[in-house]
Amino acid sequence: MDRTLPACIIDRDNSNKVIWMRALLTALAVPAVLILAAFPPAAVGNQADGRMMLTLVRIEDRIEITSVSVFPGAAPSAKSAGSHQWTITSADGGKLASGRVEIPRFIVQERVDENGDFFGRAEPFAGPLTLVLPYYRNAGRLVLRSGGRIVMEHNLAGIEPFVRRASVTSDGLKPNPPDFRGYLKELEARRGAGGNKSHESMPAAVDSSAVKQTVKGRIKVVGIKDYSKIRAVVSFHRIGKEESSVEALSDDEGGFTVKLEPAKYLVMASCYYKDPAFGGQEVLLYPNPMIVSDFNPRAGSLKLKWRLNRLFRGRLVIEGGGSTAGKVYVLERKHSGSAYQPYYVARIDTDAKGRFALRLPPRAFVMIALPNPQEPAGELLTIVNVPKESKLWQRLVCPRIGDVSGADLKKIWDAGPERTKLNLVFMAEAYTSGMESFSDANGNGIWDGDLLLDENGNGNLDEGEHYNDRNRNGVYDAPESFVDLNGDRICNRFERAKFEADAALAAAAVLSFHPFNDYADAINVYTWWISSEHGTQQFTGARPWRNMNTYFGAYCYGTGGFQSSSINRAAKAEAMQLLPNAGEIVPVVLVHDPFDALRANANFNFGRILLSAEDSRAGAVLIHELGHSVGNLADEYIYENAGRGPSCEPTEANITIVTDPAGAKWAQFIRGNPPVPTPDWYDGYGLFEGAWFYSYGVYRPTGNSMMRSTSYPFFEVNAGQLDEVLAEFR
Repeated sequence: MDRTLPACIIDRDNSNKVIWMRALLTALAVPAVLILAAFPPAAVGNQADGRMMLTLVRIEDRIEITSVSVFPGAAPSAKSAGSHQWTITSADGGKLASGRVEIPRFIVQERVDENGDFFGRAEPFAGPLTLVLPYYRNAGRLVLRSGGRIVMEHNLAGIEPFVRRASVTSDGLKPNPPDFRGYLKELEARRGAGGNKSHESMPAAVDSSAVKQTVKGRIKVVGIKDYSKIRAVVSFHRIGKEESSVEALSDDEGGFTVKLEPAKYLVMASCYYKDPAFGGQEVLLYPNPMIVSDFNPRAGSLKLKWRLNRLFRGRLVIEGGGSTAGKVYVLERKHSGSAYQPYYVARIDTDAKGRFALRLPPRAFVMIALPNPQEPAGELLTIVNVPKESKLWQRLVCPRIGDVSGADLKKIWDAGPERTKLNLVFMAEAYTSGMESFSDANGNGIWDGDLLLDENGNGNLDEGEHYNDRNRNGVYDAPESFVDLNGDRICNRFERAKFEADAALAAAAVLSFHPFNDYADAINVYTWWISSEHGTQQFTGARPWRNMNTYFGAYCYGTGGFQSSSINRAAKAEAMQLLPNAGEIVPVVLVHDPFDALRANANFNFGRILLSAEDSRAGAVLIHELGHSVGNLADEYIYENAGRGPSCEPTEANITIVTDPAGAKWAQFIRGNPPVPTPDWYDGYGLFEGAWFYSYGVYRPTGNSMMRSTSYPFFEVNAGQLDEVLAEFR
């Protein structure tokens, strides 16, 4: 995410990590260019005629305006916090409005490691910055001050409204959301009454820290006697500094055995059934995965229980055409987020005729159908009500699309008019309309091989060069030969279909994760297709990719190691022109990143998000970044050897420098007298040291959360902050 460091520590010696990074980038003459949605201020005592969006850049200690656009709609809400004060005066010098805005000095680029943990680094911020202010027809001047000193003056006289209209096609399904809050309260009540022993039970860590032990377990599926038809995969995920996983498979009698080292574990299990109703093929039993909460480590035994729900049969078809093979994601619509759970129930490959099956209880699920990219069809994001009993194949109709250039705005999740809702707009970046031919050496219909960032252009993998190991075999495999029509060294094929699928998967992750799933009726989701000339971002340190031409101008500094990322076009401005009457917009610039090198980042106050479509955890990373953009939540991870934090209290709701639990922002969640600093193994709320990139002096409410690692939910403090914001869009 893009973080504003507190004004009280900027350029002080104790922020050595940031100062070192700033000096390094200055020496390398590398610009840190980014779009930032500033604190949206509002008029006081005067009725605005609309809102205007300004694009600013920082040049040393000065701020300059590069563009101004005016839009209809209500003026932004007032904010009183921020490092800079703005004032709008009338033509005769009278004061029309004023407020404050945060203009950062540094930003942070984020990446997720193989364990789902975030890490990042700070860099100087230069711009551009998107600032939304009230618009007045009689406005005269805009003045921006920092510490009482004028850093910018701009003449507003004569600015006329400009609106670019865009047609919107709606393939989305209006949500009729169930009672998410009631469901969550029901789970909490059952947990408080002694715990729910069903598959919906709350999770708990397995404690095997006393002695090394052998765990013997048994699988039970209600309605099954022959366990040779059952295959269960049970994973024990070790918690702590040295995280690892151990798996066990069930035998023909439903038993399994595993040895555990002394540690704490979370237990997750998936169960498959050779279903005679589906030709003896394996089908997945709901839920997937099961999170275990009733394991008794002292007994050394574990019982897992599923029910043989009704068989759901589905089939992918193309609008106005026949069936198509592809993938189907099935997500739990009522996922509470109160557990250590992935955000999808199942991912299923269909057969050649587009058919798939799994055992599901009769209720509503979010489903995403992704046709094979060779087909002229886009993604389907919808809600499916699983019937109590049906022998019919339920058709999932994927919309027919053409792989053509040009802009196309489509609404894929319809919660209501954009004026009153929070609007997520996925914007295509570095996706092309090309259809390049290739030599299919293995006959699988896919362009295979790894992608090498060949810094010196010699065609070989040299020491220190980065490549995307697409088949995950740990060895660089040269890609199959192809006709490179646009010179980007990427075989461009079916990229519009890929963009629509990438966006749908990321959106579904958000709509099924707490607390966003609680507000499915408050969030619209759009995709905006715009074709680029090249199918990858620029890389300043790799010769062949220095001049890639993409719509938003996405680029990475350097190649190997940690590539910092940004764009050169104002995504917020583009989104506001697409939806000029929208209440609030969060632009998500989704980057076709075949080298898997881009670093995600986001701006506070409904600012734009930069996201790599190739990141295997893209959905979870987007959820994390929305914590910044929508909830103004701080990062809870640290830099190695980052030192001690600031001496002033941060404004973010999930971090503090207070060392007294009674005085913490989340004091109402703290039970008993936890030690300070609270150790990571502590089960509950406290003052856990290390957050906001600092190792010491800054505290977070829990040992882990979504703002620290994608493997965890937000928990009450962070979710509560998001609740306050999202409730405004109902």
